Amino acid sequence: MENTITYLKWLELQNYKYRSIQTLISLKNQVQNYLHQEGFLLSTESLKLFSHWAANQGYSLVYQQQLQWGILTYLSYLKQVQGLKIKVYLPKIKKQRNRRKALSKEQLSSIEKWLKEVSKDYYLHQLLWSLFYGCGLRRTEAMNLQLKDINIKDKLLHIKTLKSGGKRSLPLSKQQVQSLVNYLEKERPKAKEGFESYLLVGKRGGKMDGTLASCLRQWQEETGLGMVLCWHVLRHSIATNLVQGGMKIEQVSRFLGHKNIGSTAIYLHYQKKKNEL
Repeated sequence: MENTITYLKWLELQNYKYRSIQTLISLKNQVQNYLHQEGFLLSTESLKLFSHWAANQGYSLVYQQQLQWGILTYLSYLKQVQGLKIKVYLPKIKKQRNRRKALSKEQLSSIEKWLKEVSKDYYLHQLLWSLFYGCGLRRTEAMNLQLKDINIKDKLLHIKTLKSGGKRSLPLSKQQVQSLVNYLEKERPKAKEGFESYLLVGKRGGKMDGTLASCLRQWQEETGLGMVLCWHVLRHSIATNLVQGGMKIEQVSRFLGHKNIGSTAIYLHYQKKKNEL
């Protein structure tokens, strides 16, 4: 706690804005939690391992860049305030084209087919499909969903859009509501203290980072899509499908939680129908 307070004061002296300070502290905590869980000391090699680990969690490229920004800023603090002597050359983040490319109908069908056949952790997998494809959520939005954000009676999901600071509500289909109810009643692990309010809970009752990463690897292997599949690409897929289905781009923008419609135009990759060619 003392380290966090000192870091916060240092960030304030560097004239970082309030939201940037909150983000940097959160990123610093994520790095420290990873090192603690793995039993690593702070070093060049351990930070490289963290960067490689982050690259395989299904994070968006923007979030990976944020993590590296958080590492470098925290190291600047350690050097200036605590006199730590360490040089860090983080691995370059490789851009993957699939992160901005919607899945084809055949690829989506392969996932749906596998979800129908899967038996272990069935309800969790169905819920993840409902959240990431059905609702087009960002990873951080799904991870931060609270039980109070679910309105089963009115079939609504209330989402806090961390990226823009706004909020949006999405209507839920009967199937999506059922996936939520099944998970809550039959499969959600008992939450540890401090995590009781979260919808998604890890197998040990805490953060779901590890479980979510494990699920993604399973989806990649079992569906045969490999690294073509990540949580963020499901968001692109549903958005593109909605546009192709005739939904106005303004409505898609609200669905995605974009602050301005320009973000939606860049975000989506349109595919002209054969009769338009």
